[in-house]
Amino acid sequence: MRLLVGLGNPGPKYVSTRHNFGFLLLDRVAEEISKLEGVSLVAERSVPKLGRFLHFRWEGGESVLLWPLTFMNLSGQAVEAALEAFAGEDFNTQADLLVVIDDLSLPLGRLRFRKKGSPGGHNGLKSVEAHLGHAAYPRLKLGIGRPQSEEEIVDYVLEPFSSNEQPLLEEVLGFASEKVVEWVWGKDLGVLSSEANGWLASDLRDPKICEDEVQAEE
Repeated sequence: MRLLVGLGNPGPKYVSTRHNFGFLLLDRVAEEISKLEGVSLVAERSVPKLGRFLHFRWEGGESVLLWPLTFMNLSGQAVEAALEAFAGEDFNTQADLLVVIDDLSLPLGRLRFRKKGSPGGHNGLKSVEAHLGHAAYPRLKLGIGRPQSEEEIVDYVLEPFSSNEQPLLEEVLGFASEKVVEWVWGKDLGVLSSEANGWLASDLRDPKICEDEVQAEE
């Protein structure tokens, strides 16, 4: 069984904001999984102030998708509840859990799979780490870039993606959902990292941008 968690904030006010990138990707992944032959949706429920769950099953495997409804800073509460409800004794949070977040350090059009890491100032990851008791859980970082003006970060992440960003957003959702479905299906995270971490959305496929990204990572 694999648990896929997308972080964000509940409510219509936050639906299309940058901070809800994790929610947006889970919506797309749920659509893709439901189309696959042999997959059945065995449970769908929402626990107020905790989380919305979709439980899929197929021959030889199953997966739970979780949208925490605790607000970002308390995401770990929902993750812990999901583990208690769905994870068996052989569930390994260092391999069978994937948390999807927005990331300021990457531009929109880039993504990163990571096997572990520090929260890096992301309050959702801080909460998940606190409830798991360790930071060695896989995560997928979806770039949102940083504001180009003196706008406060908190205002920037809680704004909707702009109309100019929509084509990039759709391209990322398409590519990332494909890779996440492969992870749900059992693909190794290391293999996915080698396939996806160097990916660039079409608007970023410029030699100078590629060179800057490589230097930044080094």
